[in-house]
Amino acid sequence: MSVSIIFMKSAGLICGLFIASLFLFLLNCDLKNDAIQYTDSKNNKVELFTVEKGKGRPIVFIHGNSFDHSIWRKQFESKLSEKYRLIAYDLRGHGRSIKYKNKDKVSSQYSVKLHAEDLEQILKYYNLSEPIVVGWSLGGNIILHYLANNKNSKIGKAVIFGATPSFGLSGDKNYPGSAPSEKMKYILNEFLLKKNASDEAIIKFVKEALSKNSDDDELSVSEIKRWAEVVSNTDGFARLGITDGLPQISKDLADRKLDMSDEEFFSYNIIQVELLDKIAAIKTPVKIILSENDMFSVDQIQYSQKLNPKMFSASKPYKAGHAVFYNSPDIFYEELTRFIEN
Repeated sequence: MSVSIIFMKSAGLICGLFIASLFLFLLNCDLKNDAIQYTDSKNNKVELFTVEKGKGRPIVFIHGNSFDHSIWRKQFESKLSEKYRLIAYDLRGHGRSIKYKNKDKVSSQYSVKLHAEDLEQILKYYNLSEPIVVGWSLGGNIILHYLANNKNSKIGKAVIFGATPSFGLSGDKNYPGSAPSEKMKYILNEFLLKKNASDEAIIKFVKEALSKNSDDDELSVSEIKRWAEVVSNTDGFARLGITDGLPQISKDLADRKLDMSDEEFFSYNIIQVELLDKIAAIKTPVKIILSENDMFSVDQIQYSQKLNPKMFSASKPYKAGHAVFYNSPDIFYEELTRFIEN
């Protein structure tokens, strides 16, 4: 009799897994994949992997450094796809998009400027009219750069979070600069500034990037493994695709000498100084979602609003982490839909 019970439980478990797998398949069967190809301003051949789901007003999602489009899974599986047309893509050097092999040309292959060109191609390819563009971390910096340098932007509204207008010394005495936290020191020295980061460094980066609070052990083993694999798949040189060809960092990259101290790193202005002045001229409404436990201080993230208080608005600081859309998706959904529909 006990054998029968075990058999029934096993059969029930198998049936449950089958149903769950079938549900996920049906959920994603209307997910369309595509590959956008073009030649950028540096004469690089570019191929960007994209996914699309739903109908309605378009929302374009731009992921953060070292992740890929699948980080937006919770949004693609939410009620958003019932009301909006959701589009996400892998940044160059990430996921299934192109990765460059000639490292001597790395400074002309990875930069925020070139990421912004890629965003322009996404908007053109899908023929988007007044889209909402959402950017997390590096994705937010890409949006700021795009809006600051495109007076005739096609973007209707933008949402950014975990993104600062300057990373390092800004050249602006009013910028709320601060010494890097121990968390950021570790990420810089053991992950971001190394071509080949250790498994330990990658796992710690995943935890710090996606957890609500670094003191909480809230990510499952399977989640950590999954995202560690994604991060490992990123081109090591693409991690520094935020430098915009700064001479010293470009030289270090060309010499394959990525390691430097956080003091050296923070002595550079990573997001160009002139961007700070251009932010004040942006005419696109931008929403900033703030988190108390972000990698960056609330003051640094909120600084964009001070540069352009007419067009930029900020949420209250939520008890969320660097990836509010991932660790607090309900808060993110509420903030996003309220901003779109208001």
